[in-house]
Amino acid sequence: MYLREESAMDIFFLRHAESLSNCNGSYSSDPGEPLTQKGYMDAERIIPDLLDLNLDIIMCSPCLRARDTIAPIKRELDISVNILPALAEGQNIGVDQLISPEPADFVFDANGELFPPEDESAGAFLSRVRQSVSTINEIQAKRILVVSHGHMLREILNEYLQTDVKICFPHDNCGLTHISIGSGVTCHYINRIL
Repeated sequence: MYLREESAMDIFFLRHAESLSNCNGSYSSDPGEPLTQKGYMDAERIIPDLLDLNLDIIMCSPCLRARDTIAPIKRELDISVNILPALAEGQNIGVDQLISPEPADFVFDANGELFPPEDESAGAFLSRVRQSVSTINEIQAKRILVVSHGHMLREILNEYLQTDVKICFPHDNCGLTHISIGSGVTCHYINRIL
């Protein structure tokens, strides 16, 4: 279990705003996929809710739709934003207890940014989930916003909550989940729509 001897840490997980594929009823692992007009408007609309969280740091997927979701809050706050390649989307990968972690690889895109390869295995995705959790746990901050994708957020929550059977935690676009880590892990809410 993930415990912190020092004071509790609050982690807020936010799924990116509506992207083009979300609007079409599909999912995409394209790192350059933009938000829809509604997505850009929602990213602006959620600023007051995010300001109320009193965040110390933001951890964000390198995918454009995640970055564009946090651009308005970054503009409003003097806050550190860490782009974490391990938080990138992992598309069409069924993760269950029978899958063993494998080394996670990253490749450079045309802009020189790191992303997982398109043919990523389920085991490598699981390693990225665990790598993300480890990185989040190492942060010396009390209030963290993690901006990523539905599948990644689901698996991170399964990891933190140490579920015996994988639970499908739904995350709508701009859905927010809050957990606290102290002497135990407390889940305050899942998929609160902002």
